[in-house]
Amino acid sequence: MNEKEVESLVEKQGYSNSDIYAELYYQYPIFLNVNEKYKKMKLSSKLVYMLLKDRNRLSLKNSLYDENQKIFLIFEIKNLVEISGMSKNTILSALDELQKVKLLVKRKNGFNKSKMQMFPNFYYLLKPVLCKDDVYKINKITHQENSQKNLIVQNLNYGTNQYSVDSSTFELCDTSMKTRDKNNFADSSKNELELYKSYKDSKDIKESHNDDLLESLSTKNNKLDEELIETFIEENLLKQIWGESIVNCLKLASNSDYRQFDNWYKKFNYAIKSAEKEQKVQLKIIYEICNNSYFVDHVREQLAMTLRDLIRRAKTDHRIKQKNNYIFTSLKNKALELIKLQKKEGI
Repeated sequence: MNEKEVESLVEKQGYSNSDIYAELYYQYPIFLNVNEKYKKMKLSSKLVYMLLKDRNRLSLKNSLYDENQKIFLIFEIKNLVEISGMSKNTILSALDELQKVKLLVKRKNGFNKSKMQMFPNFYYLLKPVLCKDDVYKINKITHQENSQKNLIVQNLNYGTNQYSVDSSTFELCDTSMKTRDKNNFADSSKNELELYKSYKDSKDIKESHNDDLLESLSTKNNKLDEELIETFIEENLLKQIWGESIVNCLKLASNSDYRQFDNWYKKFNYAIKSAEKEQKVQLKIIYEICNNSYFVDHVREQLAMTLRDLIRRAKTDHRIKQKNNYIFTSLKNKALELIKLQKKEGI
């Protein structure tokens, strides 16, 4: 490859100092390469653990925890196959190995008689068992990488005013290395979707950058917005958590506009969480954590009815001056009412 070709490739595909924020990363825990037991695991098992660690954060975000406040995962094998690029047999083998070394445990939930189908299994990601020597090695690696990071920053700033490097832009996780997400979208529309998802998931992006990105995406066609909405629903397990009726109400309110969908979901979710915090009780709206499926159906239907009424009022009732406050208060009151019923019935 000649110099001209190199320059052309760098110009077209080289990373700039801001591109690092427009990527989605998984975190690879260092202990997997330090502890003697975990070091012997297959690479595929280590990568699956890394993927599940990412899903664990999503479960925490969506309050997927049991009666003992332990976070659980709900996933389908085909989703792990799609995300990882590995075969189904490789994924199953990895899950089996993770259970053997006690980094993962599965709880079967039996049969749902009202739905005539099996409840999904709960997977619990487990903390590693480390000795003092393991911790020492991890700290040593972390210290070395921190020193290397600082050296890079010093070298970039040394003897020139051409570069302005902020050391805070070099992120280092205490016990993890980072590896890129393998998922890529083929067409331009899906590439924009991946870019948005990456921005959304990056903790280092300022809120204003997200707003700018949302603003630019809102000018695209409805097809892209619908893709964004469906991706958000799938990745955040909205149908499993809230049910089909509530999700359909949120989609109706959005009018196929992602930004509107995001706004309505945030209002809805915040109101429910506020009621739960006030009562210090989790509203049992998920079949897998409630022993009464009829109550779950009742809760979902009541919230869906309230949402439908609020959507109609927000669009037609011009007497409501502060619509956001009205929506929040109405949803919270309904959630409080349902939580009180839950307590009364001993559910």
